[in-house]
Amino acid sequence: MAWQLDPMHSRVGWTARHYGISLVHGHFKQVEAALQLDGDDPTRWGFEATIHATSVDSACEPRDHHLRSADFFDAETFPTIHFKSNRVERLGDGYRLIGDLSCRGVTREVAVDGQFGGESRDREGNPRRGFHGETTIDMKDFKIPGSPSVANNVKLTIDAEAVDRQSAEAPR
Repeated sequence: MAWQLDPMHSRVGWTARHYGISLVHGHFKQVEAALQLDGDDPTRWGFEATIHATSVDSACEPRDHHLRSADFFDAETFPTIHFKSNRVERLGDGYRLIGDLSCRGVTREVAVDGQFGGESRDREGNPRRGFHGETTIDMKDFKIPGSPSVANNVKLTIDAEAVDRQSAEAPR
């Protein structure tokens, strides 16, 4: 099946502590993904994503400029962040997606705990599947210098909706 990420209904977000007293939220506006979602067993699925570091958006351009700098993503040298799943495991009533995350030239295995939201059909008859996942990464693991004002641990939140346009039924 030709599952495609629906960017209008998907988001890769992040949350970081600022001075230990507040949370700063943001997301990446440009994410591309290849999805292997054949069959009904999520433990047999695969996922690969490319996130454009230059698309970081925290609703504050001076902060976004700093995040693109060598203090954080070094987006000029490392324009993309890449994730490729290795396996999916059952985890209680959810799943754990385990894969390799590459950022700033460093690759580490990470685990994303999440939920399969189910499947539905859209108005054109296209099957759609939804997912939610969360993980926390330590910026130091990826040689991200950061800033004394920002905690090393950053929570990543993935909300994704995929559509299979190849197996659509006739329009209703």
